[in-house]
Amino acid sequence: MVELIASVISIIAAIIASSAGLGYWLGRRFTVIETMLSENTTRLATLENRFGGLESGFMRLESRINSLGSEVSTLRSIVSSLEAGLRE
Repeated sequence: MVELIASVISIIAAIIASSAGLGYWLGRRFTVIETMLSENTTRLATLENRFGGLESGFMRLESRINSLGSEVSTLRSIVSSLEAGLRE
């Protein structure tokens, strides 16, 4: 009977030790994963900021191109009127 109790206790102790080791290992793994996710979140935020800057830069560029288009149209009409004046 004593041997049976000792055997059961040793099995339970082995299970507890294995569970504790597994818990510790999983805790370390989750810490590493959490750190990596935090770093990636920071990197993504940085990329979002950069893309936001690019977007505003493209909007300014588009505005300038539109402005140049209207200036070119104005210059064309001036040149056309000058050419017409030279023909007369």
